[in-house]
Amino acid sequence: MKVTVEIPEREMREMLRYSGERLRASAILRLALNELNYRKRVAMNRKFHSGQWSAELPAIEELRRDRRVWQ
Repeated sequence: MKVTVEIPEREMREMLRYSGERLRASAILRLALNELNYRKRVAMNRKFHSGQWSAELPAIEELRRDRRVWQ
């Protein structure tokens, strides 16, 4: 999908610098996807800390029994 956006030149230079991309379209895409992924991680983090999600992890001793590296 093609979208036209108005971005001031100063911000565009910053986007190119921080994204590491050489092309404007690539920089915009990379930063948009990074922001989307960031917001998804924040939402998951909120669910985890609110108690909606949880994880049952085995004790470290139990994990170490499975590995010969520690012995």
